[in-house]
Amino acid sequence: MTPDKNLDYHSFEVQEIIERVPKWTSRWGISSLLAILCILLIISSKVTVPVKKRFEVLLKITNPPLHITNKPGNIITPSTKAVKVKKGDILVKNQLSGELILAPYSGTLTKVSPVANTGEETVSIFLPDDVSYQFEGKVPVNFKKLVKTGDKLNLIIASNNFNEDVRVYGIVKDISPVAFNNELVFYGNLSAESNRLLKKDFLYSSKINGINEVTVSNDTILNMLFGKIK
Repeated sequence: MTPDKNLDYHSFEVQEIIERVPKWTSRWGISSLLAILCILLIISSKVTVPVKKRFEVLLKITNPPLHITNKPGNIITPSTKAVKVKKGDILVKNQLSGELILAPYSGTLTKVSPVANTGEETVSIFLPDDVSYQFEGKVPVNFKKLVKTGDKLNLIIASNNFNEDVRVYGIVKDISPVAFNNELVFYGNLSAESNRLLKKDFLYSSKINGINEVTVSNDTILNMLFGKIK
């Protein structure tokens, strides 16, 4: 007769010893857990990590591109594909009205192919030689310490034309002293390097939307966990 495997052949005393958890295991287990928690709290209260806040920023070109249309009577100078033009030179002369359009800055007059020959389609674009952008943004009053006059801001341009965000830099020149809708407006200029980058990739854009400003500060992990960001 085969013995039943489910039968328990241990006596009550033996069974109690087998199932009994040693006291030192409980004691040291709880102590180890408390020690680990204390270490984590100490580390999280000492170690700092970057805290990023994002605010919308709008970039505006100082000398916007000039779009010239095929208005009846317009004679556009020159007739070639592209030519350099100095400030004050005649860009367009209207034979019917005698109106003149003078170059507001030195740049390049470039012909473009109009979509249609009817109406006032853009036929030429006058682009500035020197491109400079200014930026304008808003910051909530409770975060006003994050943006100060003279600060160097890291601005991110999110564009569908690029796989990666374009990063440019600027200096805050002024901040409005009075808040409107619980926000302060700040202004500034981009660096020369950033202007060269935008001239290469965004020359036809007088205004660049979808700009986010990233302001970085440092705070402890503990404050971040409990929502006490400075």
